[in-house]
Amino acid sequence: MKHNWRVLALVLAMLCFPAFAQLTPVSVAVVSTGIKATVNEQAQVEILVRNGTNHEVTGYSWVVTGTYPDGSTKSHSGTIDMIGTGSLPAGGTKTIDDTLPLKNGYTPITISASLTMVAFDNNTAVGDKEKVAHFIGIRQDMAQRWAKELAQIDGAMKSASPKDTLKAYLEQRDAVDPDRGAGMARQVLGLLEIDVPRSTLDPIIAKFHAYQNLLEGQSKLEVK
Repeated sequence: MKHNWRVLALVLAMLCFPAFAQLTPVSVAVVSTGIKATVNEQAQVEILVRNGTNHEVTGYSWVVTGTYPDGSTKSHSGTIDMIGTGSLPAGGTKTIDDTLPLKNGYTPITISASLTMVAFDNNTAVGDKEKVAHFIGIRQDMAQRWAKELAQIDGAMKSASPKDTLKAYLEQRDAVDPDRGAGMARQVLGLLEIDVPRSTLDPIIAKFHAYQNLLEGQSKLEVK
């Protein structure tokens, strides 16, 4: 009997089309949801989003909720910032991959999802004000981090030994924040260590600056 329930859960979930998330006055909405697989006691959920506006979507937040055979529900939420990495164009669609846990071995029998916040390339956003504020905070923090690191890179490139200057900076940074990751400075140092010429390095650093300017500019979202 349990096996039959799981088959029914999968079929119903794949056929579930939740109500559109109306983010007035624009139309960016979830158009379908479904379960594509079950892995490690998690239902792998696909959420299809369509951009029905004339602007590119640069980020959004969502919530997905599953209803189980016993009538209980479980939800999960997430946020994606696509600025500079492939936005959702006007009229386009994008699939969000998310997960919901199994309950007593069962997948949800229905799934619904909605967008709670959407940011656009014209520096506007719609949706839940707290979600928008959180999203702005993420971008502002990233813009500040990039600005600080680029200042170190620019200073190192003007020094007598850019390679040694960047090494010293990274050693100091890693001692304070060992989980910081690679970052731009380490990328530039890696190129310096293999003697990449300035004619190649300078355009790369210029692209870093362009992205930082984009982050900073689109951190000032007007909530509609």
